Amino acid sequence: MSHKVSSCEVLVAGGGIIGAACARAAALRGLRVLICEPGPDPAAASAASAGILGPQIERT
Repeated sequence: MSHKVSSCEVLVAGGGIIGAACARAAALRGLRVLICEPGPDPAAASAASAGILGPQIERT
């Protein structure tokens, strides 16, 4: 699926968890956001690193 966009204020490379969070933060501030994703699965990198991401805070 491709869309033609005339302009944006923020370009986010990657639609995984971090890219989506950055795009949302910018959009909530009223900026026009475009997310570019090279593959058909926008969260592929996030799913691959799921063992690294956790809901708890690590303490040393």
